[in-house]
Amino acid sequence: MVLDEMVPYIERRVRESGKHARSVLRHMLGLFAGRPGARRYKRMLSGPMDVDLDVRALLTEAMRAIPDAVLHEPPPREDVSVCRT
Repeated sequence: MVLDEMVPYIERRVRESGKHARSVLRHMLGLFAGRPGARRYKRMLSGPMDVDLDVRALLTEAMRAIPDAVLHEPPPREDVSVCRT
């Protein structure tokens, strides 16, 4: 799952840049926009965070807010309209 793949990436970015995990997590806030559990997921990722944040634990807890059916559904297809003139 994509969220599982994000953990090592976030940890590496924090280690290399010295920035807080929030600098990467903020880009993940809209991942489940409009889906069940999205508000709680977003609240968990945007709330207060310790400097020694356990990214894996935070993402695991945030994912619990999203129903399994949503977590495992394929990404939405973009509506590509062809304009014929």
